[in-house]
Amino acid sequence: MIDNLLKAMEKGPVHISFTSLSSGREIKEVYTLVGVPVPQNSSSNKIVAIHVESGEYEDIEKNTITGWCLSTAHPDMKRGSSL
Repeated sequence: MIDNLLKAMEKGPVHISFTSLSSGREIKEVYTLVGVPVPQNSSSNKIVAIHVESGEYEDIEKNTITGWCLSTAHPDMKRGSSL
């Protein structure tokens, strides 16, 4: 799931659903790797991405991701799917 997610994010915006480690709430936002100047480390437990709406960098723990889909797809996300 993560390799496909990273490939999609390298091409453009992706809806990602994940659980916040600090609040425990589910977050559904749009992120991209386009414009991120450093490559993602596949052995790392984090993805460093750009939040599309704010333009700010955020790190997302890979094991908290519950689903994702391309931004042109329906944002109702299922685990491991790219609807």
